[in-house]
Amino acid sequence: IRSIQDPVVIASNDSSHIHLEERGDIKLLIHGWNADAEHTSMQPVRNAYLRLNVSHVVAADWREIAGMPYIFARDLIGVIGRRICELFKGFVARVKVSPENIHIVGHSLGNFSIKKDGNSISSIIYSL
Repeated sequence: IRSIQDPVVIASNDSSHIHLEERGDIKLLIHGWNADAEHTSMQPVRNAYLRLNVSHVVAADWREIAGMPYIFARDLIGVIGRRICELFKGFVARVKVSPENIHIVGHSLGNFSIKKDGNSISSIIYSL
């Protein structure tokens, strides 16, 4: 099991070198505006899932856009959500997990990023 101190980074262009446990469950965490994947708002959720031995805890990091002034980040949120879904679908296909075992947790603007396209991945979407 990996810990918060020992994360695996999955780049958008190549994740073939990463060993994935097939099946199990996946929790996708999406941070909010003016934050990143390591932000304190996401740590309690991530750590709780790790304590529960969730097979895969994935954090989408869109810090470059999230660090922009709110009005610009908000206007780009649809693009961010589509890209997160696109990348995540590839990840889900590799681990062969069923949609009911996928939970998406979005904080603040990160929640809005996934609202439209997230339903194509999972019917379980939580807002923080």
